[in-house]
Amino acid sequence: MIYEEIEAAFNICACICGKDGVISALEEDAITQKFKSSFNLNDEDINTLFDRFFESKVQIDQYFSVIKDEELQRLVFEISEYSAAADGMDIRENIALQRTKLTWGLDKRN
Repeated sequence: MIYEEIEAAFNICACICGKDGVISALEEDAITQKFKSSFNLNDEDINTLFDRFFESKVQIDQYFSVIKDEELQRLVFEISEYSAAADGMDIRENIALQRTKLTWGLDKRN
């Protein structure tokens, strides 16, 4: 079972990685590795998450509101940053990361 927060977290990471127009194989591998280890997901879970992401019409802002826990917000930001950098950080991905940080107020917290 994939919980709403995990799916929102995954979708935020995928949205950020896709800001340059494509989620590369390197980014996909990075997201997969991090979500398997951080959330104890298996290959079927990951495939389901990717399928749901590509079928979704939801914008990133709606996913932000699902994740309220500060620790989870920080983890999602770190996974997003790691994954987006897997194939070289595009300026659009960097802007999306900074927007994520500002939306959640991560730069204002200790």
